Amino acid sequence: MIVSKRSFLDHQLQMIEQLKFHVDEIANQSEALLNQKPGPEKWSALECFAHLNLTYDHYLPRIEKAFAGAKEDRRLQYKGGVFVPKMIKSLLPDDKGMISKNMKTFKSTIPPKGVNHGEIDMYSKRLRLIEQILHESEFKNIQSPRVTSLVGPILRFRLGDAIAFILAHDVRHMVQAIRALGLNNN
Repeated sequence: MIVSKRSFLDHQLQMIEQLKFHVDEIANQSEALLNQKPGPEKWSALECFAHLNLTYDHYLPRIEKAFAGAKEDRRLQYKGGVFVPKMIKSLLPDDKGMISKNMKTFKSTIPPKGVNHGEIDMYSKRLRLIEQILHESEFKNIQSPRVTSLVGPILRFRLGDAIAFILAHDVRHMVQAIRALGLNNN
């Protein structure tokens, strides 16, 4: 996948703007509603944020390290990995806003019991860090530096792909959190 680097970065930044909008909407809900589960085996909105934070515990230090080591690069195109677009598509909701494919959660990212509103604040801070990295990426090489996935070294993302992947993952669980709160019409 070869795209304009500017359009790649802009697309990721647009996703962040949408995520921030939903975070603000969710953060204003009561603690009781935020902890409400839509079903016995379903996560509450706060558990969704806890899961996202646990995922960021893995990815964010690796993204920051890869970005810190990224060399200057004035190329106007971004060439992403071959399989990443399919991975991202499998994470995102379909055209009707539905998440069609259940995925197994890594044990290390299963939300603990007793999460609180601090999960939303922590997630917001981490999202702003990703936003800052994207703003500073226009003249950085986001193709060569690699980020190890939760699967381990067998799957290593290009830096840009790692950011795109984690943001798609965020969108997936933001939809889940919105549904847990009953804020959608679907």
